[in-house]
Amino acid sequence: MVYICFSVKSNFKKQEFYAKHNCWNRIGGLVSNFLCKILPRTNPDYSSGIIDAVEYWYVEYDEEKGLTCREIGLNAEKQLIFKAPYKKNLGFWCDEDLSLDDYSKFCYKHISKSEFESLWEKKIGTSIPLILGE
Repeated sequence: MVYICFSVKSNFKKQEFYAKHNCWNRIGGLVSNFLCKILPRTNPDYSSGIIDAVEYWYVEYDEEKGLTCREIGLNAEKQLIFKAPYKKNLGFWCDEDLSLDDYSKFCYKHISKSEFESLWEKKIGTSIPLILGE
């Protein structure tokens, strides 16, 4: 297992994306919104804007299987606001087919297993000191 963390500034919002792009992208957005209403959600316990609020990600990645196993998200105030898979929630990165090389685009830093596990044990809403490989 590899444990990494990275920061993603939440300056990208889905609504802004569709507003800036052509008509076909807006139609695609409408179709996507419609499908989201009739198909089961991958993260039913979290509000739809929670992913946009995550600025710091902590990821457990299995190099042998080439997949993300667990993920933790913190907001700008360093509060734990997302973790998955957790209960009925599949996750954001866990639901993607990413290699460790794909994550390198985020300039990740390695953290220890114990640092990740310490975060994983915290409850949603807990304020924590930022680790980010410091």
